[in-house]
Amino acid sequence: MGIAAAVTVGAVALAGREARRRKAASDESIRRFWSALQHYVVQTGDGSVTGVVIDDLQAAWSAVQSLPGKRLREVITNPNLLMLMQPIADYTRDLAAANDTELPIDFSRNPQVVDLQKYLEQQRQILDGLGDTA
Repeated sequence: MGIAAAVTVGAVALAGREARRRKAASDESIRRFWSALQHYVVQTGDGSVTGVVIDDLQAAWSAVQSLPGKRLREVITNPNLLMLMQPIADYTRDLAAANDTELPIDFSRNPQVVDLQKYLEQQRQILDGLGDTA
């Protein structure tokens, strides 16, 4: 095998390893997001959500948002996430009402997946106002 062929084979092998590494990292980000979302849903259902739960979900969501377009679309168009947006918005409004907190005017009645970060940030602010810094 010539030098050029060896370099080409080596480059192809390296590119293949890098592609597998990126896919594994994407898979892990997506798995972490779904796990954090599931934990959040359970905690909000129990009325025991904490700042840590919200922080974990925010971090996982941030990682998902940095994924390549196709992988990101897999998450944001997932029917399970779309179905959860209204309960997340409702929980934010209920939490605000229960704690005499006014929500910004831009909190729509028809939440979209792109609003997830906004709702989580608002929930975290309300909890911080209650003294939950954990």
